[in-house]
Amino acid sequence: MRRSLSISLATAALAATFFAPPVFSQGVFRPVDAMIVNPPSRPVPVQVLNAPIPPGESSRTPYSLRAQVSFAGGGGACSGTAPLPAGKRLVVTHLSGLASLPAPAALSYVAVGLIEGGQATGPVVLVPAAPPLPFTDFVGVPRNLSAAGQQVHADIDGAITLCIGSQVPVNGNANVQVYGYLVDRP
Repeated sequence: MRRSLSISLATAALAATFFAPPVFSQGVFRPVDAMIVNPPSRPVPVQVLNAPIPPGESSRTPYSLRAQVSFAGGGGACSGTAPLPAGKRLVVTHLSGLASLPAPAALSYVAVGLIEGGQATGPVVLVPAAPPLPFTDFVGVPRNLSAAGQQVHADIDGAITLCIGSQVPVNGNANVQVYGYLVDRP
């Protein structure tokens, strides 16, 4: 009798463990108010994401320009110029481009700056493209998908021009994006 009683109790305990409802089975979650205090010897690490605004740049105006630049059978091409508002300077913070071109051509760079007639007349930011991703489009034409993008910092006064380049002459387009902000020109 004693042996069967201990087996029955052990079986009951085991069954209660397996068949007990989970802690959150009722769908009720009760938050607990807690105050967390770190002593000065163990401060909470904090990363500042927005640097302080430099003097003279208190009137930042966000700026973005997206354009499609077309290769016309050559290895490089530039868009028309995009004028900046009078008395403003463009601070470029990011430059990127994306192109799907017939193989073997691939995007090799995107650039933004003061460029006239294919010649730099002031600051120019050039971002190289990553190696292309080859694929075949829906009609069976082999193509290369190319992308370039990088965080940059450049101050540009005047009308900006977007440029693209390829190591092989090609007919095609690339989408180019410039992000930054406008500040008062000193």
